[in-house]
Amino acid sequence: MVKRMLKRPQSEEGQRPLFFLGLFALACALSVRPAPAETPQRIVSLNMCTDQLVLALADREQIVGLSRFAGDVTLSHAAEMADGFPHLPAAAEAVLTLEPDLVLAGRFTNRAAKDMLRRFDYRVEEVPFVRSLDDAREVIGLVAEMVGHPQRGDALIAAVDEALEAVRAEPDLSALIIQRRGYATGSATLTGELMSALGIRLASDDLVGARGGFADLETIIQSEPDVLIVSQLGRASEDQGTALLAHSALEQRSPASQRMELPERLTVCPGPSLIDAIEHIAGERDRLLRGRLGG
Repeated sequence: MVKRMLKRPQSEEGQRPLFFLGLFALACALSVRPAPAETPQRIVSLNMCTDQLVLALADREQIVGLSRFAGDVTLSHAAEMADGFPHLPAAAEAVLTLEPDLVLAGRFTNRAAKDMLRRFDYRVEEVPFVRSLDDAREVIGLVAEMVGHPQRGDALIAAVDEALEAVRAEPDLSALIIQRRGYATGSATLTGELMSALGIRLASDDLVGARGGFADLETIIQSEPDVLIVSQLGRASEDQGTALLAHSALEQRSPASQRMELPERLTVCPGPSLIDAIEHIAGERDRLLRGRLGG
């Protein structure tokens, strides 16, 4: 009888205390961590915009993980630079294994993950949302300080300002920036401020307000901007979100000669993408002005 009892496999109920004891030991081990160095040596980014800033401002040797969107060529300006790094979901368990001494996240990054990492005494910094050029300058400088290279932040800010001053112009064109489902970008945004500085006034303020909003097809067609700005020219209808942009009535109202292509990856985030955005918008502006003058 004794031998049979010894050979009997342990029940599931009997295994549970050992399982939870193991989890408790792991949590204790993770929570007892040395104080981080002044300059972080193991940086994780959980947000696509912080990905781009980290890649621009930190040494590659400092980076141990980026967000799952880091390699998205449609949205990320730094997709190629992101090759070679782990692309992580915004989940605490994915970050814990990397033992970072700095975790950068955005305002809308998974809050439960941020809270759990903080409970384990990890340094989690939430980078503010950017709505203007001043916000962009502030965030670039802030992240540069966090990663230990403030001079690189100063240099990037100076490069953005220099690129802007080189092509700045007084408003001479009106435009609507139309995205999926008819969302119109307003002037009280980073993109709107860029447009204004480059001589393009957004007509969306009269339709949906300065912060932007949704406009139906009839409203868009009845408005009379000089230019319709879209993320991709000649885009076919792929789903309900893009059906409006491919509508024949809109094509007739704003043919390709009156459209500007502005890829989302240029304006979604602050950072080096702003320089490319400024140069791209200025080039398209000059092309459209030449076309209007018949040149």
